[in-house]
Amino acid sequence: MFFICEICMTKVSAKDRKEHMIVAHGEPREEKKRQKHFGVPQSAESRLKKSIALKGRKHTPEHIKNAAGAKKGLLQDPESNLKNSIWHINRWKNMTEKERNIHIGKILKNGRHPNKQEKSLHKLLEILKLNYLYVGNGDFVINGCSPDFVNHDKKKVIEFFGGRWHTVDDELERVQKFRDRGYDCLIIWGKELRDLEGLVPKILQFDSNNKEEKWD
Repeated sequence: MFFICEICMTKVSAKDRKEHMIVAHGEPREEKKRQKHFGVPQSAESRLKKSIALKGRKHTPEHIKNAAGAKKGLLQDPESNLKNSIWHINRWKNMTEKERNIHIGKILKNGRHPNKQEKSLHKLLEILKLNYLYVGNGDFVINGCSPDFVNHDKKKVIEFFGGRWHTVDDELERVQKFRDRGYDCLIIWGKELRDLEGLVPKILQFDSNNKEEKWD
């Protein structure tokens, strides 16, 4: 276990903690005084009041920076890692499908944005005047999957796959997951964006329920 010195921000092992404070800063580190209610279980009413009081409050940039620096480099022991892993696995197993979809959506909203190829595909769909919305940022999650584009009226989704991150097995599994919830799924691979003459008829055929269409 390691800790970060609050004075010089140096990473020091737990066993050398007191010695570091004396040698580097000339005095023992003062322990924080515990409040009288420390360790006393709070009532449901007290927890609710505290939750309401803190709701909507945001940390200052300085606080966020200090908190991140304090945790940087800290290592948990294998036992703690195992406990955390088991807790998250059990939590996921006990979630309903709706709760899982909401959880995945929140994760994606934290930083998922369309990349260059997804933007190109979105532009192509607009040129073809097809009503598909970009939802790869977690706006729409179904059966534990977040498609890149969706047409709710036709119950169709389009997924963009980069060859570096996906395999043919991924394609089959993904299509089946959406099919289980009543959605048709079209997989478009990155290399297909370089061949519009082949890609455009494929998209139009999928959108029109396999009816022949021509693109001029």
